[in-house]
Order: sequence, then structure tokens, then C-alpha cells
Amino acid sequence: MLDNAAKQSLRESLIEYLAGKPDYSFSVSTLTRSIKKRNLVDFPFSEADTAEALALLSGLGLVKDIMPKLGSIKEYQATADGVLFHERNGK
Repeated sequence: MLDNAAKQSLRESLIEYLAGKPDYSFSVSTLTRSIKKRNLVDFPFSEADTAEALALLSGLGLVKDIMPKLGSIKEYQATADGVLFHERNGK
């Protein structure tokens, strides 16, 4: 389980990643692998941590969840508000 600082860092990394690719949507597992591969955070985290962070970002309107028409795995994409938030508050 992540502490509050780690949760915030993961949320920031997710919005940074998604806002950098606003035309694409990604599954929780793809986002988890991408954040780890790019070393955007310096602590271990799980897909459950990623899903929790995405749920909060979705509730804030910074990302939206999309169910592909023929798919069964939910994907996430940055909203216009999410991109704007990142541009104004990004690292």
C-alpha cells in the first residue's frame, strides 16, 4: 500500500503520461507498465494502485474511462481539462 506522497506522485505521473498522448486511451496494465518502464516514479506500485489513482483522476474530470466497442477492458484517456491541468501544473 502506498503512502499519501507516493499516491500523489503516481497520480501526477499518470496525468503527465496521459496528457502527453491525449488522442490515445490505455488500459490499467499498459499504463502501469509504461510508468514503470519510463521510471516516472521511484517506488514499486501495482496495477491496483494505478486503478485507484485513475479512479480519483476520473472523479476529478481529468481523465475519462472508455469501454472499447468490442472490448471488455476499460481504457483511460486524458480529458481536455486533464491536458490543461497538466500544462498549467506540470513538472
